[in-house]
Formats: sequence, C-alpha cells, structure tokens
Amino acid sequence: MNKNNMHSASYNGTHLLLDIAQIRNTELLNDMAALSLLMECMVLQLGYKILDKIEHQFSPQGCTILFLLAESHFSIHTYPEHHRVAIDLYTCNGSEDLDVIAERLNQQLRGKIRLLWILPR
Repeated sequence: MNKNNMHSASYNGTHLLLDIAQIRNTELLNDMAALSLLMECMVLQLGYKILDKIEHQFSPQGCTILFLLAESHFSIHTYPEHHRVAIDLYTCNGSEDLDVIAERLNQQLRGKIRLLWILPR
C-alpha cells in the first residue's frame, strides 16, 4: 500500500485503544467468565449485535476474550503478572459511548487508565 493513500483513506468508524495499569482487582484478570460477562453486558447495553465470541485462558494466568460484533470487534487481553489489561474496540456505528466503556471497565478493574486513544476525534 502506498503511504500517501494511508493518510487520505476515509475512516468509517471509531476505534478505542485502552491500556489500564496498576489494577487492584487482580482476581478479575483471571476470571474469564466474569470478565466475559462484563464485556457482554456492555456491548448489549450499547445495542451492538454479538456474532461470535472466542475465549482463551492462558496457563498459569491471563486470558484473551474477543467478541466479533456486527459493528466490528471488542477484545481484551489480561496480564495479571503486570496488573494490566489491553483493550481494543472498533465500531462502525459512530458510537459516542467509548468513553463510557473505558470508564466502566476501569471502575470494575480499579486501575489507572495509562493510555487511551479514541480515533477519530
């Protein structure tokens, strides 16, 4: 792909990239069922349609959860050994609720939002 084309491409959605560190609710980082339910409740409350879900529990710790949405995707990767999570949500429905999702996740994890990107802004 030509680099010049990358800058002129239109963006049809909103992308949230979030890193939460210094998590105090470390039990949630290894509780794949509870974390998956939290994510599912959030996407359903926002009116997204879930097409599929993939989960993987790592040994000895950590998990990855990916929701395939009709509107795109929502994923979380936990790093309990570092008290950290990485979150990626892309939606093509023009949602303005991505700040709300970031804040709700952070309230449950009781951490510190270290990096937050919402594109475009």
